Amino acid sequence: MSLKDLGVDEPCKYLGIDEDVAHKGDLNKEKVMKEYFTRLRKIWSSELNSRNKIQAHNTFATPLLLPTFGILSWTKEEIEAIDIRTRKLLTMNGSFHRNSDIDRLYAPRSVAGRGLNSILDAYYLRLITLAHHVRVRAKVNRFLAKVCQHETDRLLRLADDLILAIGVTLPSHDIETAHLSTDIKAKLQEGHTKAWTEKPMHGYNKRQADKTLNRDPTASHAWTRSLSLTSHLEFYLCAIQEQEIPTRHLQKMRSLNPSAVNSQCRHCAENPETINHIVGSCPALSSGMYLPIRHNAVAKTLYNEILRLEKPDKAFVNPPPVMHEGTLEMWWDAKISTVPATEFNRPDIVTWNHATKKCMVIEVSVPLDFNAARVEVEKRDKYMPLIIGLKRLYPTFEFEAISVVLGAMGLVSSSIKGQLAKIGFKAKRIESIVRLLQEKALLGTIKIVK
Repeated sequence: MSLKDLGVDEPCKYLGIDEDVAHKGDLNKEKVMKEYFTRLRKIWSSELNSRNKIQAHNTFATPLLLPTFGILSWTKEEIEAIDIRTRKLLTMNGSFHRNSDIDRLYAPRSVAGRGLNSILDAYYLRLITLAHHVRVRAKVNRFLAKVCQHETDRLLRLADDLILAIGVTLPSHDIETAHLSTDIKAKLQEGHTKAWTEKPMHGYNKRQADKTLNRDPTASHAWTRSLSLTSHLEFYLCAIQEQEIPTRHLQKMRSLNPSAVNSQCRHCAENPETINHIVGSCPALSSGMYLPIRHNAVAKTLYNEILRLEKPDKAFVNPPPVMHEGTLEMWWDAKISTVPATEFNRPDIVTWNHATKKCMVIEVSVPLDFNAARVEVEKRDKYMPLIIGLKRLYPTFEFEAISVVLGAMGLVSSSIKGQLAKIGFKAKRIESIVRLLQEKALLGTIKIVK
């Protein structure tokens, strides 16, 4: 096999970069940027779910630019311009709200961020690790020692400035570049998370959720690992959580003439129309939106999961008021008469196990995240008179009140797994049920706001 000779003006390529004596930096930057944005368009116009789009972006598009950092003469302004153009492309594809939080876009998904790799962060990371590698290897390689001497006022000085700006402390001993890269990336992500959380409006709901004592952080962020959320649904959910939906209250806040804007809710006309009011506090939306669209969707999902314990292949779109399956009897949204009569006598689900003589009164609720802890206790307590009345009617049965509460914006309490375990679910199945119930609650919230 013979290799073709290069022409006078034909450069060879190394790592996708043209290599010749002239070193056409601007031309190479133009080529690599063109391919980067071509890949972005393919990814964000595809039918992948949101999590997979983010992963494809980080592994298929971003690495295209990395080999050029420290080799081509990029400026900070050029790198920031790529990030801006990237966000514009996401917005045009319906995957990023134009007013959504930029720091959240780059925060890790483990803390409910979007998890996208920032090109500027990748640029900082590449320069610092490259300078560290040159310094360490220069001690044993005389050629790299010359490189180190040559780059003292360029790459090495720039890397030192970036280290001070980021706030990373390099260890006194030589460490592997991979370990240093992990530490710096974690520091950059921590900075994005902190900046997002501290913002008065964008970080409000996150701060409130973080203050909730009985919150399960891992389960509360399970929706970021979902394979069913599209990038459009995810960006809209993030805009809701960041209070960037154009409610009347927000329009008044941003108006040049606030006194001319009516901020009262267009449905109830009683309270300011904030996003939290629309999501879970408007009395006019309670029976027409909250109950059928979100609450019942979560309750029906739980009903079918309980039914599958007895009959795995059976499910109902609209559960019947009374259902018998083997030794299991289930009541759906049934009004229960006792002596004396009780005020709260219509729980969501009542299960009767005639084999074990156990009855569970199950109540489902999807309040605002910061009300979840209070609502969970209230729901359990308000059905105690009903249970006392049922004990008089059915003395051979054991009764228990189960309260399943999820936040309208994704919060999951630490007690929900214990409540589901009492119903009879195994530990592995509980994890998937919690994720499923959370998705139903979040999809209901998105439908209500839209």
